Amino acid sequence: GVLTRLPFRSRILNHWDSVNFALALKHFDITLHQPHPPGTFMLYLGLGKLFTFLVPEGNAALVWLSVALSGLGVMGMYLLAERLFGRRAGLWSGALSLSSPLVWYHGEVALSYILEFAWVPLVVYAIYRMEHRSSGWMLTASLLLGLSGGIRPNTPVFLFPLWAWAVWRSRYSWKQRLLLGVLPGALGVLLWFLPMVALTGGLDRYLEVMRWWQAQHTAQSGTLTGIIEQSIR
Repeated sequence: GVLTRLPFRSRILNHWDSVNFALALKHFDITLHQPHPPGTFMLYLGLGKLFTFLVPEGNAALVWLSVALSGLGVMGMYLLAERLFGRRAGLWSGALSLSSPLVWYHGEVALSYILEFAWVPLVVYAIYRMEHRSSGWMLTASLLLGLSGGIRPNTPVFLFPLWAWAVWRSRYSWKQRLLLGVLPGALGVLLWFLPMVALTGGLDRYLEVMRWWQAQHTAQSGTLTGIIEQSIR
């Protein structure tokens, strides 16, 4: 997965959001869209910051991160499918992930989607292992789910129903749900939420930015076309 991405790495910031992310590596300020609101990309930016110690230039650091995550994501898809459905399904899953134009594209550019691609199999695998009422796996799944909000804000929203279904199906006690589910999940959220708020200048400042951001989206819904577009989003 890594080797197939190496010759095609993007040499420029290829998207508006890529510019925001690269600027955020130098100076985090949501009010300047560094990164853009809601700013919940802390895990992605943290990993990008680590890569700047090896590759100082912002775009190159984020692209190299994408290359690495592309390979890890393909591996994760193979291992997840192999565990769930057998080796043949694992090979097909890995091959399709490896050759997917969408995955390949995001493995070459400075955007956060490829971290989501690599992270989701980890969460799903941990949720799958919860089936046997394993306390350790429930804690792991919950923590990973909470942390996923620091990748992209939609990730925990889409994965929460799967997590909740697994918790209900495995018939965990209320005490286990609280101690091994809710609390680790909340901890995972706080690990990215608190630094984000602190870097923004405090909770009041962050909420001020979010109210402005919400108003911009609300203003775009002033027509029937706008309402349809916002509903699709």
